[in-house]
Amino acid sequence: MLNVDRLRVMTRLAMQEEKTGDDCAAAENIARRDYVSFHGAIAVFVGTLLYVLIYVGVVCALIFSVIYALTENTIFMLLLAFFIGYAAFLLFFILLVRRSAWRRYNAADEKLKALTELDDELLAQYGREEQEHIHDSIYEISE
Repeated sequence: MLNVDRLRVMTRLAMQEEKTGDDCAAAENIARRDYVSFHGAIAVFVGTLLYVLIYVGVVCALIFSVIYALTENTIFMLLLAFFIGYAAFLLFFILLVRRSAWRRYNAADEKLKALTELDDELLAQYGREEQEHIHDSIYEISE
C-alpha cells in the first residue's frame, strides 16, 4: 500500500527540484565569497571592454563634431577624462555585479535550504515507515 504522506512529500520535492533547476548548483558547490569574487573578476574584463567601446564612441563623436584641432592639451584632457571616468565606471560596475551575484547566491541558497528541508522530511517519513514495519514484524513474530 502506498503511503499518502510519503507520496505528498515526494511530489513536493520533485516539483521544487524541477522549479529550481540549476539555480542551486552555485550555492551547492561554491562558497559565497568565491562565487561573488568570480563575478567581480569577470566584471573587470566586461566593464573594461564596455567602457572602452563607449569612450571611443564618445571621443569619435567629439572629434567629428566639436573638436576640430587636436592639441597636446586636448589629448591630455581626453586621457585624463578617460582614466578618471574609467576608475569611476569600473568601481560602480563591479559593485553592481557583485551585489547582483550576492543576491543570486542568497536566492539559490534559500532554495537549497527549502529542498534540504523537504529531503529531511522525506527521510523522516522513511524512518517512521521503517519503524512501523519493524514494529509490525516483531508483533507478527510474537504472535
